[in-house]
Amino acid sequence: MPNLYVFRHGEAVTSLPDFDRPLTEKGLSDIEKVSKEFNIDSLRKTMFATSPAVRTLQTAEILQRNLELKNMTFVIEENGYLANDVIWFAFLEKLPKTFGACIIVGHNPGITNLLQRLTGEDILMLPGTGVKIRLLTKEWKEVFDGTGEVTKIFTP
Repeated sequence: MPNLYVFRHGEAVTSLPDFDRPLTEKGLSDIEKVSKEFNIDSLRKTMFATSPAVRTLQTAEILQRNLELKNMTFVIEENGYLANDVIWFAFLEKLPKTFGACIIVGHNPGITNLLQRLTGEDILMLPGTGVKIRLLTKEWKEVFDGTGEVTKIFTP
């Protein structure tokens, strides 16, 4: 069964246009902290997808550096900026079954809605929060509402 890891970007500055907002010092520190709690089987082939916004790219960079995954494919999902749950579901459904895990770094409310649909749980996705979900399917194309189970929540 594949595992899905969904992260909300860290806290970002508010003084720039939305797409260009970098992480604050607190946001950087929170993601460093969360990434040290987070572990993934480094032997599994992993898809790592992020929104192209500055704050999600910075969050993904910290996670990627600290996870030291050896068998990872990194993509910037062009439709990921402020993506809703439908966009993320479409992304997951297209993943080849060779990927045993997927990490998504995105924005609210899209990732919160994705988690709610997958697991039925209402999880408060504050900046820097991550959730590990065990999917109750054998392949990504089988992912739909109610096919996930929360196994861990990572908070700053």
